[in-house]
Amino acid sequence: MTKPAHPMDQIDTRSAPFGRNNFSNVFDLLFDFAYLRVHVTNQIVLGLRKLFNADCHFMQLFQHRVLTG
Repeated sequence: MTKPAHPMDQIDTRSAPFGRNNFSNVFDLLFDFAYLRVHVTNQIVLGLRKLFNADCHFMQLFQHRVLTG
């Protein structure tokens, strides 16, 4: 009698992200996606902060007027 095949033996581990050999790579991908998400969010928030910072723009205009005479 032959031993039944392990379910993971039927999956091509080169293309399956959850293969036995690639299990640690899944965590690397998750961390990369989390970092990318945080980075993109920070860029959007910083861009909006610069866009809507009217006080800073007014002060720059005032300084420019004072310095140029």
